Amino acid sequence: MDEARKKVATIRDKKSELAGRKEAAEGKISDLVTQEAAALVENGGDAKLARKRELAEGHLASSTALLSEMEKIEEKAVNELKQAEQALQAFINYRLAEGRAAMLAHLDIVQNERARQLGSLRAGEFVRSSRPARNARSRIAVCEACREAIGIFDPATIALPVNASHFEKLPRFDHPPFIPGATIEYFRCPRCGKKPWWEHDRLMTNAGFFVVSNHEEPQGHDTDQQGEDKNA
Repeated sequence: MDEARKKVATIRDKKSELAGRKEAAEGKISDLVTQEAAALVENGGDAKLARKRELAEGHLASSTALLSEMEKIEEKAVNELKQAEQALQAFINYRLAEGRAAMLAHLDIVQNERARQLGSLRAGEFVRSSRPARNARSRIAVCEACREAIGIFDPATIALPVNASHFEKLPRFDHPPFIPGATIEYFRCPRCGKKPWWEHDRLMTNAGFFVVSNHEEPQGHDTDQQGEDKNA
């Protein structure tokens, strides 16, 4: 891709140089024709001026031919660059689709595991879907309803109660994901309009769940993202 871009840039530089030569030759011919006309009026013509004009016309013809050939080369190089860009974009799209499919499959696993653990809880027990040490691996918040990435947060600073100020916008968005001042119970996904997370302290990310710690949580079940029960 870079080589194709460099090739197109080099050809266009050469084309610009040839266009300058052609313009200069045209200007010189125009001046010589004017001088020849004046010479004819004064003394019947000037052989030196005629010879200079012939040389300038030769340069013009040469520059015009080279410029025409360079335009053909440029067209070919531009087509090659377009093909390279299309191939690269197709590869990127494939990898993005592959990555999203893997993410969705993983999120299915962690959501199902959370549902299973919540269904088996005894009164007062606390469930984690991932260990705090693994939480910090992702900063991208994902809506549980539509599975789209909706914002960025800092694992090191986010704390209970979760509120809009903890989140920044993704590069493709114009605004932060949530209304300023809102707390998590009033959050709405900017993509689908639904509540993005079911619990006040558990955020879905592209790598699983992130549990926001208040440093005073009761001990209970602790499962990692593969669903292993650490207290079993």
